[in-house]
Amino acid sequence: MVTSPSPADSPTALLAGELAAVLGVDAQQIDTGRPLTELGLEPGSATLLRHRLRAYGDADLSVRRLLGGGSVRTLGALLARADSPPAAAPSSSPAAPAADPPVPLPGDLLARFTSRAEAAELTREEALFAAVVLAAARWTCGTGGLGVEAEQPSAGTARVPVPDLLRWEGFAAYARELRSAAPAPSAALRSGGSAVRFRLDAGGGAVLGLVLDLDGPRPGARWESRGATGTPGDAPLATGLGAAFGRLLSVLAGDPEAWLRPDLGWDPTFAFQEPLTVRPFPDAGPLLDGPLRAAAVRTPHAPALLGPSDALTHGELAARAAHVAGLLREAGVRRGSSVAVALPKGFEQIAAVTGVARHGAVYVPVDVSWPGTRIAAVCRRAGIGHALVPAGGSAELPADVVPLVLDEGTAGEGDVPSAAEAGAPRADPDSPAYTIFTSGSTGEPKGVVVDHAAARVTVDDITDRLAIGPDDRVLGLSALSFDLSVYDVFGVLGAGGALVLPEPGGEQDPQHWMDLIERHRVTFWNTAPALMQMLLDLADADPAAAARQLASLRCVLLSGDWIPVTLPDRLRALVPGVRVVSAGGATEAAIWSICYPVGTVPAHWRSIPYGRPLRGQFFHVLDDEGRPLPVGQEGELHIAGRGLARGYAGDEAQTAARFPVHEKLGERVYRTGDMGMWRTDGTIEFMGRKDRQVKIRGHRIELGEIESVLDRLPAVRRAVASVVRESDGRPRLTAHVALRPEALARGTRLVRGELLDALRQSVPSYMVPQSLVLTDALPVTANGKVDHARLASLEETATGADGGTGAGPAAGDGGQTPRAALADAVADALRRGLAVRISVTPGPGQDAAEVREWAGALRRDSTFAVEAGSPAEGSGATLTSRPGPAPTGVR
Repeated sequence: MVTSPSPADSPTALLAGELAAVLGVDAQQIDTGRPLTELGLEPGSATLLRHRLRAYGDADLSVRRLLGGGSVRTLGALLARADSPPAAAPSSSPAAPAADPPVPLPGDLLARFTSRAEAAELTREEALFAAVVLAAARWTCGTGGLGVEAEQPSAGTARVPVPDLLRWEGFAAYARELRSAAPAPSAALRSGGSAVRFRLDAGGGAVLGLVLDLDGPRPGARWESRGATGTPGDAPLATGLGAAFGRLLSVLAGDPEAWLRPDLGWDPTFAFQEPLTVRPFPDAGPLLDGPLRAAAVRTPHAPALLGPSDALTHGELAARAAHVAGLLREAGVRRGSSVAVALPKGFEQIAAVTGVARHGAVYVPVDVSWPGTRIAAVCRRAGIGHALVPAGGSAELPADVVPLVLDEGTAGEGDVPSAAEAGAPRADPDSPAYTIFTSGSTGEPKGVVVDHAAARVTVDDITDRLAIGPDDRVLGLSALSFDLSVYDVFGVLGAGGALVLPEPGGEQDPQHWMDLIERHRVTFWNTAPALMQMLLDLADADPAAAARQLASLRCVLLSGDWIPVTLPDRLRALVPGVRVVSAGGATEAAIWSICYPVGTVPAHWRSIPYGRPLRGQFFHVLDDEGRPLPVGQEGELHIAGRGLARGYAGDEAQTAARFPVHEKLGERVYRTGDMGMWRTDGTIEFMGRKDRQVKIRGHRIELGEIESVLDRLPAVRRAVASVVRESDGRPRLTAHVALRPEALARGTRLVRGELLDALRQSVPSYMVPQSLVLTDALPVTANGKVDHARLASLEETATGADGGTGAGPAAGDGGQTPRAALADAVADALRRGLAVRISVTPGPGQDAAEVREWAGALRRDSTFAVEAGSPAEGSGATLTSRPGPAPTGVR
């Protein structure tokens, strides 16, 4: 359990406790002798750590110092020498703006900054004011103008142009432009004495204050947020902006090229792509399978593959890989050719993958359950001529693909690679390593081609970041066609660890997983969140037994889908101290490109932050024109860096469309189709797919927000919101909700009412789903993601009859919707010769559009008509029905 330190703790203990809270680990796991960066601290988390430390009086360390290689012990000693001891524990309420201490501007930094400014033909004040405007714009308005008033000394108000980073020519050119457009503010800096106070109005209620003290005894800059900003993140805007401004000045003071770089400020924290300098596999060479081959030489007798009743050592796996490579060689498969791996999950499948890599070919996963048409499309797109298949049966291969049968025989120990052979490259690092096919919008699967160097960027970063080593064991639940399996095979096995494989049919059995975790002492979990959710749901039945079986887990890596906000704390309740990390990215960018260490999840979070980019990779949040967006503004996520895939196999048009060269950056980016925004703590928040952001009656709705409300309710296991189309094309907001057993036992009618009440108290009325489909479990794909395609059939089944486990749109336990019940009642009244009249008016927070929609739906379901002269076009509607012929329309 992560706990906050007491104000009475020593500075070292205080720092260790706050670091643990930021990284989401137990304080006992913090090695006080290791550099903070080796423990997982990054610029974004360093900013948050600094903010937490500042709440303890003078316990302040700069982000630069936190990331400078110091350990908890050495930095704690610095805190101990501070002018005054820690004073009081941080308050749970936000601090007043004036309490935020200034960002230090040391004399040597200002001297270097001045020297760089003069080299760019600028005065210190002109360059400094340009930095102020750039920083303020990247945290508020983005583009347009900024109202700037020098309050002390008074210099009037100026409308200052904000740089358009898509069009600008760099910081130096912008500062010179600003000198001509708005000379008064920089003049105020020259004549302001020891301190100058600015007021910056970004519009929309966002007002910033800045006090710049350049010549006093302790030079610094203090930012204040004076108006509503609406920006997301746990760090106050002024704190995050202050840290970013300090980093901007440090970058400009230290790097003359930064004054010319077009990408300065594209990340509002003013960080550039962090290079990947670690080498977790120093003896392995540059290829994806190099670490795995080196591990077989280093520890040939260590376990590599563990099954329910069998095992293979690293040496034995290497021998089987050599056997596969021999088969390929004898069949005439050339290096660089694509080879289908069409085997079920098991030892031979892993041997096939590693054997293809050993031969220098490209492996292409083919799921044996795929229909023949899909397999044919994959083989055609990837140019496959040979497929590795099991003895006694195979997938439905095209006639022009040669099957190569694998049995359980292996080559002898002499086939284990030597040390020299293990490091010898069989392919160019820039050549393809694997091709994984994903669903395509055109109906044809898309083959993502990833080269060795790109995959190693991710594998090397994650192995170092999570300290994966020879003592680690991972449960291999992901299908080979899901790219999480790439790390299971080449990352964990490459580190000398072991891959634990389930028995056939056990991939969807959480009790089997739990047994394997306990039996093989699994330490590392790597799946989509839905599979961990299934494990935790099973654990609810006997938490004590589950805690015992899961006790070996030290790190859980979740990716590929939304992480329910309740999941991390549910897991830690069973396994105290387990490290939970969220990862994200795209198959098109080598498994993962971003991560976030998940600590305690605050109650107000609507989702787990996406995080910060991995080393060697980068993220941009761009508008539709490719312009970088500021903090708090939502745009499409673009991935850049060395982890990008080569493109799509056999599809140059799609490759060009999804992997364009950015006009300003001059580098390839991948357009993810995902939406996100920068947070005030320097991380990115994932906002969902473009197609998951919908409009209902003109209201923009983020489906993840509805899911977050439902996921927090005690009756709910997991919820998925979606929009389905009625027969007339109208969108209907729907939520599929998997209930806990005790909730199902109480009856869906009662539980549905509770869920709707909770939603009405948490979201606007237009965000309350019109249809709740209640069930005991949500369907998942073979990759562990929620199967959205099967949700529709689940609804069809559920709406027919409740049966105690599901229900259609606001149905009662009999399965009939209230609207249908009302229509039936009207029909009965008409049979009795009665006339029916209903008046409908908007309730609190409702609008006329909702009345018209409800009334129109009821009219379609029955014999109602809107009365002539009724307020149908105003705020309400009156519907009438009389015996005789049905009305023909609205009158």
